[in-house]
Amino acid sequence: GGGESKYPIKEELKLLDGDGDFLSKEVFDLIKEHDYVVTNPPFSKTLRFYNRMMKENVKFLILEGNMFITAKDVIYDWAIGKTFIDSKNLNEKFNRQKITFTMGNLNEQNASKMIQSVVWFNNFREIDYPSIKLTKSIKEIEYQKVENIWLDDVIRVKRVKDIPYDYDGVMSVSCDLLNYFPKNQFEFLGSQKCMKVSDNCYKKISIRKFICDGKYIFFSPLVRLKNYVRENTNEISLDKEKQEE
Repeated sequence: GGGESKYPIKEELKLLDGDGDFLSKEVFDLIKEHDYVVTNPPFSKTLRFYNRMMKENVKFLILEGNMFITAKDVIYDWAIGKTFIDSKNLNEKFNRQKITFTMGNLNEQNASKMIQSVVWFNNFREIDYPSIKLTKSIKEIEYQKVENIWLDDVIRVKRVKDIPYDYDGVMSVSCDLLNYFPKNQFEFLGSQKCMKVSDNCYKKISIRKFICDGKYIFFSPLVRLKNYVRENTNEISLDKEKQEE
């Protein structure tokens, strides 16, 4: 209590002339007067709002469902390093608090799951995520192949925890991996919406769906492990230092 805020506070409130539509000229003229925009736009207008802010070079922090990354423009911008996902700070802040709901059939456990399904999207601050500890071997699980794809010998890994540590090929993985993608551990090769054509260069594409075991996969990132070392014994390890000893 007490003390002066380092940020000036406007004591007068001014009503908008329009209805406050996120895509209106009045709102965007107001946005341009500020350094950052932090908001949770209406779902039906999020993509158009996102594209408009990217076009206008407005710095933003948007709270959205983690499936927002499946939009072609968003996954492309993320791939080339123009958009970033921050799920770490969101989960650390909210999951440690006791959450109670007075309406519906939600309990604290379900509330935690709901919060984990949303992430921050921003275009000004990259988040570095640590490598994931992989414990499964390619020999332990019978991974199925993915069809209708421009790459050969792609295996399907439905859960992040089932990603094998000893496979140097391409994997079709769960979208959840992008929420905490460790760039030092994995190489992103594309998805149904974009594909890697050379180092740090991607292009937008439109593939209807990947097929695995006769079923369509709506959206799946394609990745490959970076940090493995192949020896003459054909053994693969993620721990370079251990191999060098």
